[in-house]
Amino acid sequence: MHEETGLSVLDPLLFTVVSGPDTFVRLPNGDEFYQVSAAYVVRRWEGVPRADGLEGTELRFWPLDALPHGLGPVDRAALAHLRVCVGVL
Repeated sequence: MHEETGLSVLDPLLFTVVSGPDTFVRLPNGDEFYQVSAAYVVRRWEGVPRADGLEGTELRFWPLDALPHGLGPVDRAALAHLRVCVGVL
């Protein structure tokens, strides 16, 4: 997290793990795999958000009801779960 964003996470809470048929990826070189991603709820962090310029060119926080288009299946699945649980965590 720190390497890509400049942020150090404090007290992360494991929220969900996402995988399954919708996470299948086939790379241009022919490699195939299913993604497995852990999503955390983070309420406290240290540092100033900054994109590393390699894995991302922009970094900012978004309201759940105004997320950018083009999110991948893993992101969509984790956010759908989060929307159901808002107010519970």
